[in-house]
Amino acid sequence: MMKKTLKNRSGFLHEESSTGSIKNFYVDKKGQVTIFVIIALIIVAVIFVVMLINKGSVSLREQDFDNPEVYLSACINERARIILDNMLDNGGLLSTQDKVLYNTREISYLCKNINNFEPCINQFPLYVKNIENEFDEAIQADAEQCFSSLLSELESRNYEVSSSGNVNVESKLKPEVVEISFENEITISKSGESRKFSRFDTFVFTKIQSIGFVINEILTQEAKWCYFSNDGFMILYPEYDIRVYMMEDTTKIYTVRNKKTDESVQFATRGCALPAGWF
Repeated sequence: MMKKTLKNRSGFLHEESSTGSIKNFYVDKKGQVTIFVIIALIIVAVIFVVMLINKGSVSLREQDFDNPEVYLSACINERARIILDNMLDNGGLLSTQDKVLYNTREISYLCKNINNFEPCINQFPLYVKNIENEFDEAIQADAEQCFSSLLSELESRNYEVSSSGNVNVESKLKPEVVEISFENEITISKSGESRKFSRFDTFVFTKIQSIGFVINEILTQEAKWCYFSNDGFMILYPEYDIRVYMMEDTTKIYTVRNKKTDESVQFATRGCALPAGWF
């Protein structure tokens, strides 16, 4: 049976069959507008929910004050990451003073000898231990600031707070992470309820210790042989990318990067230098 659809001037659609019967369909223009309005409202609602979620994530730090463990963990983790980044940007240490300018950056000498023909002298024979000690000292001060901030905020929220007053922070570098333990007895009370805390543990993912062992090997070989085979080392340890650049004064700029975390350290060595005109 053949059908054809026609539209008349009154806004109706009609189907005419081969038998001559006609079916009318009214095009409800108001209904179409309503559908568009509903879709627009749904889109606005979704955007509003996303904004609330984002706002909640931003203000989470403020809510964390009601949970000392969560707040201290977040605060110390943030400070630890800043310290680690500063160390990675400064030859792995915070205390280096002797530096050379390379590509507009100051690169720390870790092994150096200003005399000609003589191998460089390792400035940090206990390099990895130096990393651990400097991080531990830096995080101690920052952890005390986090603790002081926590107490002040809790008191402003009408909590009764008591603490032992002695803040003890211990950090331990491992191949994949740095573990941080925070010890201080805290008792908080509000509305007749009391909670007591004595130890907080957290950790930050970092390969700084592993990178430190690689750098220590480079320093050892440079101080002994005036040479380090970065290509040979990368064959044995493909997780590292090691680049070396020789400057005009025979200073070598090493870049050691862990491919997994993309953390890298640049440092300088200078030894077995040749007098001017010999090269």
